[in-house]
Amino acid sequence: MTRRRFCRHTAAGLAGIATLPLATARPLLAGPRSRDLSFRHLHTGEALSITYVEGGAYQPEALARI
Repeated sequence: MTRRRFCRHTAAGLAGIATLPLATARPLLAGPRSRDLSFRHLHTGEALSITYVEGGAYQPEALARI
């Protein structure tokens, strides 16, 4: 498979996942009850550390900030 074809198929697959409603995606959370993300912009120093899943449910406010 060429790199271009891989990228095209990966992007199409991710676009399909991104359109799932949150109610459909919630049962997919079989792992830990909370999940955190941390970001740091290397050039500006801007940082974000946030818990986007609590109790096995997505947190809409956190997703909006991300």
